[in-house]
Amino acid sequence: MNRRHSLLIVLLALALATVLAACGSSSSDSSSSESSAPAASSGFADMLPDAIKQSGVIKVGTSFPYAPMEYYEEDGTTPTGLDVDLMDEVAARLGVKTEWVNMNWDGLILALQSQRFDIIAASMGDFTDRQEKISFVDYLSIGEGMLVKSANAAAVTSVDALAGKTVGASKGTIAVPIVKDMITELEGKGLQPIELKQFNGDSLALTALQSDRIFAHVIDMPAAAWEAKTAGDGQLYSVVLPNITGGIPYGLGFRKDDTGLGDAVAGALNEMIADGAYAEILGKYVLEDGAIDEAVINGGTTASGN
Repeated sequence: MNRRHSLLIVLLALALATVLAACGSSSSDSSSSESSAPAASSGFADMLPDAIKQSGVIKVGTSFPYAPMEYYEEDGTTPTGLDVDLMDEVAARLGVKTEWVNMNWDGLILALQSQRFDIIAASMGDFTDRQEKISFVDYLSIGEGMLVKSANAAAVTSVDALAGKTVGASKGTIAVPIVKDMITELEGKGLQPIELKQFNGDSLALTALQSDRIFAHVIDMPAAAWEAKTAGDGQLYSVVLPNITGGIPYGLGFRKDDTGLGDAVAGALNEMIADGAYAEILGKYVLEDGAIDEAVINGGTTASGN
């Protein structure tokens, strides 16, 4: 009887051990996603903040969709685009992964300051007034363009052709002061001014442009060229008045006290510039003209005007 009782205890113990082992493998799956972060290849990985090293994740704030910079693949859930590829490669070299947080563009800086994520990768211009709030690792040089329906493109050869028209711009972007400058120019010539209509993001503005609620929309050149190439099989929109502004640096935004993160990202990005990985990513999205020679911190020298 005692031997049977002992055997029963052994069998129960084995069964319990099996259950515990199964539970253990289940929880190690979620932790294995942390441990499956790539091995660091960059000499700047040690500069990452301890919290990011421990989690194995850089949380990246962005605003989808904004092709070709950040948008979703055809499945509607997988992030892609130049900013995505660039940050994924930077993170991999630093031995961590990316976790993308999507939100309205004009709330990104406040959300970063509130520590909702670690860094912004959202086609954000590095302007001196923004540098008062956050810091930037510059990674691209970009101008502004204007989109109109292709049927109207031939008539827009100068700002004068926009007199009396409604022109869109996204709130909080350089496009707003650009349109305001156009208004001043037209009024100085005695012409009817532009009516400026501001939108919460370029996607809403493009919807308004397509439905003729606005005549034109000022937008960063990468997005302008992409929309002109892809919307309506390339027949819907055309770019007019290209590169209204000169080269504006796009920057990856980080909190001003996160200097370790900024230095690590800048270092990894400069390694990519040196070994050709940076040029390869830009080439994938036909943005080679925006290439920079060196990733610097807070290289912007002009104000956004907002």
